[in-house]
Amino acid sequence: MTASPRLQIPFDELVRQLVVSAFVIGAAALALGKPIREVEQAITTAGNGEKVTLQERLRELKTRQQAHEQTAKAAQAEGDALYWPIYNLDLKNPHAKAGLEHADPKDLIAAMRGHEAEVMRLPGEIEALVNEVEA
Repeated sequence: MTASPRLQIPFDELVRQLVVSAFVIGAAALALGKPIREVEQAITTAGNGEKVTLQERLRELKTRQQAHEQTAKAAQAEGDALYWPIYNLDLKNPHAKAGLEHADPKDLIAAMRGHEAEVMRLPGEIEALVNEVEA
């Protein structure tokens, strides 16, 4: 049995889709605000017979609004979980070489002088090789 090919979405496209999804769902939740206010106003002026129907309508609208808000929060959290760890500057660099930040200054100076001596030796070797080739 062969494995099915995985659909791979570029990271930036995935984040963009999650942000757009959260925005659209959040806008849908906000759009329910006006009908909710209208039903609430209608309840205050309605008679007893209409109030029960209006209150049921109000519960249904509020339930839909809460569902939209929870879905939008979940989509936003999913996008944030992907996006923000990349830009969190509080985290240590996992690729940093260990031990460099706490090295003894005398050891660092000795290492620098060793590297400097090596660098100064190389031009002499190159010059000797050039003289050999010319001769």
